[in-house]
Amino acid sequence: MSGRTQSPIWRPQDYSSRVAYRPPAHWYRRINNHLGVLLAPRDAVTLEVPGRRSGKPRRTPILRTPYQGEDYLVALAGESEWVRNVRAAAGRAVIRRRGEHRICLVEIPQQERPAVIAEYLRRGVERSGSRAAAKQARFYFGMNPDPSPTEIRAVATYYPCFGSPTRTAGHRRRERGLAGPSAGRRTDRRHQQRRGQQTWPQWNDRPARKG
Repeated sequence: MSGRTQSPIWRPQDYSSRVAYRPPAHWYRRINNHLGVLLAPRDAVTLEVPGRRSGKPRRTPILRTPYQGEDYLVALAGESEWVRNVRAAAGRAVIRRRGEHRICLVEIPQQERPAVIAEYLRRGVERSGSRAAAKQARFYFGMNPDPSPTEIRAVATYYPCFGSPTRTAGHRRRERGLAGPSAGRRTDRRHQQRRGQQTWPQWNDRPARKG
């Protein structure tokens, strides 16, 4: 048997360190920059946000997590560049998937993150199968494939999450256990329109917009 180390391209990027920012390896950035969402799974989208210093569009391939009728983005790398850019842009961003969707992302409180992370892990099984999902749980979150609510809450502080534009602070409810954000919708679309934002609760199901 060969003693050669397995190439990093055959294993997931490791985001499991318990530090605020876990930058991806150079080889992983190159793959993402060249392939984007072309060979990515069905939940893949491209997030475009203006750079907080340059103002130039910055694109990041990322997986969306549909949950209780809304879409969420989980920052696997923690306090990454796209997270800081979204905050600096007051949530204004573009999602590219079957068209271009202008949205306003909302960062969700830390106590609501565990439910979204749990759904991210669950959908990993659907996207990639149990073996690949087990690797993702280990490399992305440093957990076993079926973590307890307590284990997920313990790591949630390291994974910022952002919700879809239909989500506002007035529409949240307090959680118990891993109960997620409220499924009841009383979204004030008129307020969204006054702010000049489009509402795209499901980014991959909407037709492309022209102009």
